[in-house]
Amino acid sequence: MKYQLLGQYLRDAADQGTATLRLSFSEIEAIIGTNLPPSSASRQWWANTQGHTHSRVWLEAGWKVTSLESAQRAVCFAKNGSNQSPGLAPTPPPSDSFVHPCAHCDEKAVAARVSLTEDIVFGDYPDQGCDTFTWSLHVCPVCRRPTLVQRARYEVEVDIDRWPIHQDVLYPTEAISVDGLPSKVAGEYLEALRVAKVSANAFSAMVGRVLESICRDKGATGTSLSKRLRRLGDSGILPGSVAEIADTLREVRNAGVHDESGLRESDVSVLKDLTEAVVDYVYRIPFRLAVIRQRYSRDRHEAQSGDHE
Repeated sequence: MKYQLLGQYLRDAADQGTATLRLSFSEIEAIIGTNLPPSSASRQWWANTQGHTHSRVWLEAGWKVTSLESAQRAVCFAKNGSNQSPGLAPTPPPSDSFVHPCAHCDEKAVAARVSLTEDIVFGDYPDQGCDTFTWSLHVCPVCRRPTLVQRARYEVEVDIDRWPIHQDVLYPTEAISVDGLPSKVAGEYLEALRVAKVSANAFSAMVGRVLESICRDKGATGTSLSKRLRRLGDSGILPGSVAEIADTLREVRNAGVHDESGLRESDVSVLKDLTEAVVDYVYRIPFRLAVIRQRYSRDRHEAQSGDHE
């Protein structure tokens, strides 16, 4: 029954015109209200097969899994009939058509500069089969930083409609997390990170939009951003040190406005760290605590049920 909630989520997404989705494991657990099983870390668990209750849910909702990002603990879905899915081709596409989001600033479609495909033979004889790997290097035109992606098709997965291409970001090792962030705040936050390496002054303006969006989401009022942030502290959403955060943000941003040379790289680092602190306190930490509480409640319920058997 719990996976039906994921099916409904996918149906709702399709009704809104969405053709592809990338969901982190944490987001899926929030949707179904419980933890995914340990076996969900394996590619077999995400196979598009009618043989399992959980996979029937997304298949019957009209979706299929197209790629599993094991290192990032995320999975990509595509609506049946969508031509936007990277996981339906029997062989990896050439470098000029292979695109991937930037793992640094989340620029949506970054073409591969270089790609290398190699068949890895297993066993003593080549005719026993092989696994196919493609490594591609994507250099973002916005933030100018590289993302290294590995895509794999395993010989045992001969049915390409059943098994997804396995896709992992090898570099950078940590992807940007928007767990727990409302879509509006997440959009502003990712946009700010996207411009951080391009324009320090533009990043400063975007940080203001992120914080304004957070204040609106939490109903904080006041005649200035600094006062609205203090309201978040008064309401307990932010810790008591919010006054220091608000004052430092104002000082750094004002320095960028009045200094002819604009913001320095060190100023950008300070703004980024302070914004991260606010996002952590308001969204990420409460989200993680909610997941922990759900896990505890589920484990306790299962333990009590076992005691009565």
